[in-house]
Amino acid sequence: MKKIVLIGLYLIISNLTIAQDTLTLEKAIKITLDNNFGIKIAKNNVESMKNTAIPANANLLPRIDLSAGVNYSDNTIQTDMGETQQNATLTNTGISLSYTLFDGRANINNYKKLKEMVSASELQSRLSVESAIYQLINAYYTAVINYENLLVYSNMLDVSRRRYERAKVNKEYGKSSGLELLNSEVDYNNDSINYLNAINTLDKSKRNLNMLMSREPSIPFNTEAKLIEFQLYILPEIKNEAIENNVSYNLISNTLKQDELELKISKGAYSPVLSVNTSYGYNQSVEYFGLQLDNPNANLTAGLSLRFNIFDGGRKRKQIQNAQISIDNTQLHLEDEKIQLFTDIENSFANYEHNIRVLRTNEVNLKASKLNFDRSVEHYSLGQITSTQFREAQINYSRAKVNITISRYSAKLSEVALVYLSGNILE
Repeated sequence: MKKIVLIGLYLIISNLTIAQDTLTLEKAIKITLDNNFGIKIAKNNVESMKNTAIPANANLLPRIDLSAGVNYSDNTIQTDMGETQQNATLTNTGISLSYTLFDGRANINNYKKLKEMVSASELQSRLSVESAIYQLINAYYTAVINYENLLVYSNMLDVSRRRYERAKVNKEYGKSSGLELLNSEVDYNNDSINYLNAINTLDKSKRNLNMLMSREPSIPFNTEAKLIEFQLYILPEIKNEAIENNVSYNLISNTLKQDELELKISKGAYSPVLSVNTSYGYNQSVEYFGLQLDNPNANLTAGLSLRFNIFDGGRKRKQIQNAQISIDNTQLHLEDEKIQLFTDIENSFANYEHNIRVLRTNEVNLKASKLNFDRSVEHYSLGQITSTQFREAQINYSRAKVNITISRYSAKLSEVALVYLSGNILE
């Protein structure tokens, strides 16, 4: 009896905690986009890569240097007349410019590669966002399933409680045996355990959902069980969308572009390098210690330089070979990713169709099990069926409600997986 009272108190406390703020899926997604640490890190990486992808890092801009210096010398010179001291201070300042006019387009291709690296970082950022949202949706629907199951077990426990109380009254008035009371108490205790387990499972799923939103795990909320709608999908269209939008596939395509640019850069090493340089400066020398540019000498120089490597031990040739090997490997990787992607899409598509069929079957089964349970309640109250038969009808009806919830959200999650693979989960 004490155990039953304690469980009853626990149920009252649990019911009080249900009055919490409702967290919709849309709101959860917004919180995740604002708070998720992985998304923030990925965005920072994009900004860092943009800072790197500038023309100066590809040697596309001239280099300008400003220089200045002072040199002082104090020399002792031996002459026929004896030792003499010679002091001098040389002061100079100037500006110089150097620029590569042509290097086999290596600088241009380097800049293009830097731009592709920015695109890769943006794709990585998008992948982080899509993965976070995909995990969040799965976690959210898992919490909804656990809450729906909690309601089922709560209703099941309520029925068992009323049955136990009725059996207790009947026993007191001699209308039933002690066996009926014991059976109802055992069923009530089992349903209490199931209910407590359901609460624990729901609490865990809520903590996991808070973690994905980068919030404190103890923040309370209720999920929202909305009407689930399903879309019609055409398999070839999904595959075409995946080739265009799937981030993992596009990342490999981006790597292939970088490899092709690297091959062009390597081939550019066979070209001569033509550079221009010029400088303009002032210098003045005085026969004492001191800084002075009141009557300087001006100096202007300009020139072209041509550099062409005729032998490097085959290093350029090996670099070209390795660049071509990287292209071949990336093309193989891209084809393998395409096969894997199409396989995942077909599996998800088959799971989606299967789960829809299971859902329709469970909907029919739920109607039948509800009708059977309603009639069992009537017959049990009239003493026309045994407690074992009533319990079986109760379990079948509860199991049917759990199955309909699981099949409904399993179908939705398989649809979400299909949309995720097609690259449209953020749409």
